[in-house]
This record gives sequence, structure tokens and C-alpha cells, in this order.
Amino acid sequence: MLRCRAISEPQPARGFVVKRSLSCRCVVVVVVAVVAAGLLNAGSTMASELSWSAPQKIDATESPYVYPSLRVSCATASFCAAVDKNTNAMIYNGSSWTAPASVKGSFLFPLSAVSCPTASFCMAGGSSNALTYNGSSWSSPTHVEGAFNSVSCPSSSFCMGVDWNGNAITYNGSSWTAPSNIDGSVELGSVSCPSSSFCMAVDYEGHAVTYNGSAWSAPADIDGTEGIGGVSCVSSSFCMAVDWGGNALTYNGSSWSAASNIDGNVLTSVSCPTSSFCAAVGDSGDALTYNGSSWTKATGVYGGSEGASVSCPTTSFCVATEAHGNAFMYGEYGAPGGGEGPAPSTPSGGGGSTVTPTVTPHHRLHCKRGYRKVRKHGKARCVRRKGHKHTHRAR
Repeated sequence: MLRCRAISEPQPARGFVVKRSLSCRCVVVVVVAVVAAGLLNAGSTMASELSWSAPQKIDATESPYVYPSLRVSCATASFCAAVDKNTNAMIYNGSSWTAPASVKGSFLFPLSAVSCPTASFCMAGGSSNALTYNGSSWSSPTHVEGAFNSVSCPSSSFCMGVDWNGNAITYNGSSWTAPSNIDGSVELGSVSCPSSSFCMAVDYEGHAVTYNGSAWSAPADIDGTEGIGGVSCVSSSFCMAVDWGGNALTYNGSSWSAASNIDGNVLTSVSCPTSSFCAAVGDSGDALTYNGSSWTKATGVYGGSEGASVSCPTTSFCVATEAHGNAFMYGEYGAPGGGEGPAPSTPSGGGGSTVTPTVTPHHRLHCKRGYRKVRKHGKARCVRRKGHKHTHRAR
């Protein structure tokens, strides 16, 4: 309770006493109380630090020995879609994941890419097939000339996909163009399009290719011979890329910075909702964040597996996935392994409780038919064999 009292003070000029206004002293007390309350709230906010949750099993059908792994895209903190190589899709509603649901139709193909600009539109792609999500259900797969490795959709009327043979494929809201070769025979690993007039694609030999709305630039060597695992662009003047050597590179609208080592292990995916925040994950189970000027120290948040991916719709929410079928989230959580905030619940029928995966040794990495093992700097991953086509269908 606030109390006010009259204050009597001598006036030097006259030598007599007057009473000050009660309201003045009360206002001061109220202001002090408000400031104190603000400090308490600030302390409470600071106490709820952003960190990574423990891994949650969302896809029991995933195998850690076959690449590509579970891919994820989040439009908001209350909507994400994930797809796997067994042609299943899962939806996150802000508190839980649906069980894996088959979306293969009459085709048998791995889903290796997904992009959701809104909660009512997602594009997913795989080997010569693509399908869309309309907010409640997935369409039947349609044949596309090209084998998606990555897709990026800034809206429901524009998507750009890149494939294992150096091709780009464009979606105009109703159909896909034929593949257009933009990078020779080099495998394009990732593409990011903040708008229909700008895209950046990167490959597994350290090159970047830029799209200006009508044509692609020639490939530019930005990272020596190191394979670039992922790229994320906020606008035409800011992109972040990460590579297999644990390096990060920044694009400023005209040129790329030199590679700067931020983690000693393979980095496979990066997501930047703004130029002052990015999150990156890799095969070793590390996750780290960028604050606009520097990266945090790498934090081990899961056991490690091939081809982890990450999607951050905001600076305070990210979802990452990996090949063991686990998802882990960035937000107001405690230390990895047990958080203060609510971790996503296991999907109904999803088959399993929270599981902390174990590291998959590279010598145990088995690549499925049509993929080959590539070793670089003591690390290995599965990449698509050049010229290989998936023509078989489900029986």
C-alpha cells in the first residue's frame, strides 16, 4: 500500500514553514514502484533464457543409416511441417506433432525437402515428385522433372527447387518448369528465396549461384573446395551459409565474407529469420546461434546423426530435426535434457517416448541405392549419384 504524508520544511527567505503538496511526493513513490515492478519483470525475463530442449521422438519410421533425413519448415511458432525419406509428413500445431502420415500416393520416393511460407501452404519434394499442403491436407504427388534436394517458397505462388544434378526448377503457383542447369554437374545442396526476385543456391563444392528474378548468375567459388551444407537469406542483402568444415560465411548483397570457423564439426543446415539471429545445426549433434555479430559456442543437444535440419520462423523459436526421427526446439527451455518450458509432446501413435539418439559412426553409414558415400576431411555423408533416376514405383 502507498502512503503519503505532509512534509514541513523551512523557507530560508521568510523563515516560516509551509506544507508541500501531498500529490508530488505520492507521484514520486508511484514512479519508484512502477520502475521496481519493471525491474522485477526484466529479471523474470532474463531468468527465462532461450536454449534448446531435449530431443523428442516424432518419427519412429526414420533410420539413422540412410540419407536424407527428416526435414522441417516452420511458418510460425505454432505451425511446422516435417517430411521424411519414407514419404511421411508430420504437422506441429504449437504444442504437439501429429503421427507420421503417408503421403506417397501411388509413388514410392523419399521426401527430401519442404518449405512452408504460411500455415496454409507448404511445398514438399522428393525424387521427381512434389506435393502441397493446404492447411488441412496434402495433395497427391505430381511428377516433376528433377530430384529435389532443397526447396524454398516465399509464397504460395513461387517456389524454387534445386536438385542433385545442378538444376533449378521453378513453381509458379500451379505448375513446375522443366529443370534448368545452373551449376554444371555439381550437386546443389540448399536454396533460399526471401522473395520471387532473389534466391541463393549453394553446392557441395563450395559454390554459390544467385537468382535475380529472371536468370541465374554463374557459379562463384566462395568456400574453396569445402561442401556447403545450408544457406538462409533474409533479403537480397543478407544471407548466411554453413559448411562441412564447421565454417560460417555471410553475404552482404554484393560479396561473401571469408569462411569463419564456428564449430569443428560438419554443419548441415542454417536458418535466419532476421539478419541479427540465425541458428545452425550439424551432424555431430551441435547447435549454435548467431546474434548479428558473433556465434555462441556450440552446444551438444542430441547424439548426432546425418543431415540435421533447422527452421526458425522467429528469433525465439526454432525446430531442428535429425535422422533418428527426433525434433528438438529452441525457446524458453532449461539445459538440454530437461527444460523449464513445455517440450513438444510425443505424437499420438508416433511410437515412442523421448529418446536421446546415439552417435552413428561414419564407418557404419550405409547409403541407399542411388546414393554414394563421400568423405571429406575425415567426415562422410551420402550424396546422390550423378545421373541416377528413381523410376520404380510402389508395388
